[in-house]
Amino acid sequence: MSSAAPVGPPPRLAVAATLVLFALLGVATAAVGAALPTLRGLYHVSAASGSHLVSLYMLGGLIAIVIGGAGERRLHPVTAVTTLTLLFAAGGVVIGIAPNWAVVQIGAVIAGSGFGGLALYMNTAFARAFQGRSLVMLNILNAAYSVGTVVGPIVAGLLTHVGVRLLFLVTGVLAVSCLPGRECGRVLTGGRPAAPAASGRGVVLMKILVPFALISFLYEGLETGTGAWESTHLTWIGFSAAAAAQITACYWAGLLAGRLILPLFTRRLPLPAIVMTGLATAAIALVCASSSVLAPFAYAVAGLGMAPVFPAVVAWIERSAPAPQLANAVMLSVGMSGGVLWPGLIGLVAQPSRPAGISLSLAAIAVLCLAAAWNTARLHEALPADALTAASRG
Repeated sequence: MSSAAPVGPPPRLAVAATLVLFALLGVATAAVGAALPTLRGLYHVSAASGSHLVSLYMLGGLIAIVIGGAGERRLHPVTAVTTLTLLFAAGGVVIGIAPNWAVVQIGAVIAGSGFGGLALYMNTAFARAFQGRSLVMLNILNAAYSVGTVVGPIVAGLLTHVGVRLLFLVTGVLAVSCLPGRECGRVLTGGRPAAPAASGRGVVLMKILVPFALISFLYEGLETGTGAWESTHLTWIGFSAAAAAQITACYWAGLLAGRLILPLFTRRLPLPAIVMTGLATAAIALVCASSSVLAPFAYAVAGLGMAPVFPAVVAWIERSAPAPQLANAVMLSVGMSGGVLWPGLIGLVAQPSRPAGISLSLAAIAVLCLAAAWNTARLHEALPADALTAASRG
């Protein structure tokens, strides 16, 4: 049951501003990892001390998602989107002018909170606002983000120590110009789906949601961890910080290209097969990345393999879960927590004397995610169809 009449699609200016904003989110998110070796050199911090910057960025995002979910009926969406945009902008400025490493870390948390909250609100808004065109618009929204993830490492690799800080500063300033995008949040003031009934279907929901949440937890750690640690790995095997940052852009380009091209060839494949094939490809490529000769190419292949995983999992949930909106909300929150945890755990085993530990750790996460996907497919096949039907009622 809806509490209000649905609101129509947002103005074109708001949509355009949101697409630009998502590109800036991609620039900052990818640059945090790609610029990490340069930033560590600028602030004279060790690999161990600097390894948590990406985790702090993702932690800010996780906090924003939790607050946004808990305060859904208390926070006006337009006000929330405005605040989140300003938080992202402020975080970029703080990183850009930070006098020491502690302030850089504070800026990362602030910028990350804007990133996570905007990802939650804008994906939800685009899913509701365009009716029959929602899937197309969601693809465009996330393609804009992917473009930013390619541009960020390339620009970071071209800049000096001071220039890298300028990248974050400019990103933050430009984000302020995207405030017209707050009007996209207005679509969330319309009718909301009724909350799931507290009934016996909860057991079935858990049997479906937990396996998908595990895939998301591992996959987000894999994608974020690769982007966070690739540049460091490449510098430890002999590449300059500038070259490593630019090569990292090839990983993000693999993700972008895969998400644009692979759907043309995988439309008739079962969704679990797409997920498992992509993860297997990523795992093999990351093992190959332990070779200094193959690493630059292997990371790009890993990105190509990962590319279809997240969209296919979302579509898999849509077809399998009796409450897909709830499932996607859980998946996003749990996935963000994976983005916080896994890069930090990799930092515990990463050593300049053993650079291959980075790529092999990432390969291990890919294998765990592959096992989780296989188990999810097996559990779903074992779940009786009438249980799914009963769970979807209410």
